[in-house]
Amino acid sequence: MEFLAVLNDEARVCPDPGRSATRSTRDPDDEYLVSLARAERAAIVSGDRHLLELAGELPVYSPREFVELLDEVLGP
Repeated sequence: MEFLAVLNDEARVCPDPGRSATRSTRDPDDEYLVSLARAERAAIVSGDRHLLELAGELPVYSPREFVELLDEVLGP
């Protein structure tokens, strides 16, 4: 439940930046997420392989990696 409390406290709704003219991922349906992450300087948490391929360009984490990162930051 602490995880949900942190998300509730830290989350915010952001405007949709629209799609970028340049493609960043092989799946065009993922472009809005990439545009949003870039515009808001946010991390993407996903199991989608097309998004995970962008990990060198953007902060992209698998769900497991993100939970491990939160565990490091929040501690036990």
